[in-house]
Amino acid sequence: MSRTVQHYWIPEFEELISESKNKEFLDPDLMLTLKASHANWPIHWQKTMFDISFLKSKGHKINKPIYEKLVKGWRKVHGKESAPLKGKTTDEFFNDAVKRKYNHDDLHRWVAYYDAPIYERIQPNPETVECAEDLFNKLSYEDQIKMAKEEIFVTALERYIIPELPYSAGRAYVASLQKFVTTMSKNWMSYFLIDNFDNLKYDKSDDYVGRFSANKVDL
Repeated sequence: MSRTVQHYWIPEFEELISESKNKEFLDPDLMLTLKASHANWPIHWQKTMFDISFLKSKGHKINKPIYEKLVKGWRKVHGKESAPLKGKTTDEFFNDAVKRKYNHDDLHRWVAYYDAPIYERIQPNPETVECAEDLFNKLSYEDQIKMAKEEIFVTALERYIIPELPYSAGRAYVASLQKFVTTMSKNWMSYFLIDNFDNLKYDKSDDYVGRFSANKVDL
């Protein structure tokens, strides 16, 4: 039984080949870089992330300059990864197809690790949803991970748990992590999520559903 195999070629591949010491197979760092660049799109995503985790576990690193060039090349093949956030007000951003029982910002407060959601620390203008890379980089690594998790918690609640879809807390989290990487972030944030994927995997001890249930206020 024959199977159709898709083949892609983008000019940016030339740099991968020229950079690789092994001219028959890509060097592991460059294979990781190629995989990471394609993780921005939900195409064979679980397999891609498994390969990324495996290569990183062996000590290999993403070549960020080549990664960024590859992402630009993939956009020509697969289209843009996500809608831009720059300059969007909160009303514009939340005017989408998601039906919300609770205010999005309230959900953030109810699952926050601290007294206020961490994302508020990286907003140059609280009237918009845009976040600043320089402010994100000033956070401790622990708070960078926690900020990303808070976003995933809220997405999981909003799209799966609160609508009472047949999703466990873990399954909702995993689906939301994929959504965060592929359609709800881009550029520096997507890179951070992909490069730190193993530290963003679901952890039962976070109990975000329990925090939501304990803190929510029904109006």
